[in-house]
Amino acid sequence: VAEAGANRIRFVNPNGDATVLRTGQSTSGFLDGPASVARFDTPQTVTADSAGNLFVIDSGNHAVRKVDTSDVTSTVAGTGGTGSADNVVGTLATFNTPYGIAIDSNDYVFVSDINNVAIRTLSPAGVVSTVLSAGLTSPWGIAVHPTSGDLYVVDLGEEVVKAYQTTPSAPVLPPTAP
Repeated sequence: VAEAGANRIRFVNPNGDATVLRTGQSTSGFLDGPASVARFDTPQTVTADSAGNLFVIDSGNHAVRKVDTSDVTSTVAGTGGTGSADNVVGTLATFNTPYGIAIDSNDYVFVSDINNVAIRTLSPAGVVSTVLSAGLTSPWGIAVHPTSGDLYVVDLGEEVVKAYQTTPSAPVLPPTAP
């Protein structure tokens, strides 16, 4: 669970006990490393890949962060500054207030980039690109269907959920009926 106001990631075990996981630091910042030193700034959403690594939208730092299974945090996309750089390796890419995150069965990471009004993807090779921008007004939440791979985007500006088809090897998103 992303605890935005406290700049932490919490884990809730099957018994319902919430413990600090990945970072116990409540001071905001932009620092990679083990849990004892890693810092986030307003983490918004969390998801996991097929290997059990966590991917965190670090909204205040305009970045996508990865917390590996050893609880070491690294930045996989974003520079810490705002912008919209595309088709570049992850840490050269820029975002402008990322918020939602989802990962498909091929470990493509999808990010809703609110102020760039776009859906961006981080490929398994680490390249960030825009896969969708037309027809969006304020993309917030995002989810990937577990079997079809279709993408669902909550467009807060229009107060609707939009559905898009994806392809497994290259997420190209022709719209489907909402």
